[in-house]
Amino acid sequence: MKSWNELTQLEQSECLYSDMYKDCYGVRPRFDQSSWTVEDYDREFAALEQELRMQEADDKVREAEAIARFEETVSNSIEFGAGSRETAIRWILNGEQDVPYFEFCEGLPYGYIAKTVDIERLLAKEAA
Repeated sequence: MKSWNELTQLEQSECLYSDMYKDCYGVRPRFDQSSWTVEDYDREFAALEQELRMQEADDKVREAEAIARFEETVSNSIEFGAGSRETAIRWILNGEQDVPYFEFCEGLPYGYIAKTVDIERLLAKEAA
């Protein structure tokens, strides 16, 4: 196996393209690139970069929407008797101990809930 510095510029471009394509589409490219030149890769890098920027912007919009939904649920829970943000979140989690997984399922940014309440204390109350 060659080190990075031992690869030709074309081989480095192939590797970078495969990684960037996977970042963009979730899979490695499965089409023939054997006739591509470094210039071909450079053009494709620009297109993939643009696609990744669009995806990132879309992700931020979806996260903001997820936060708004979550905060509305928290507010409604407080209104319906939770009494505090911590209790409302405990109700919403409904026994779920894997908070990062809950955040992922809800589309919330990683660590969002931990930024707003003391998760360890909240989960300890749930266990009690």
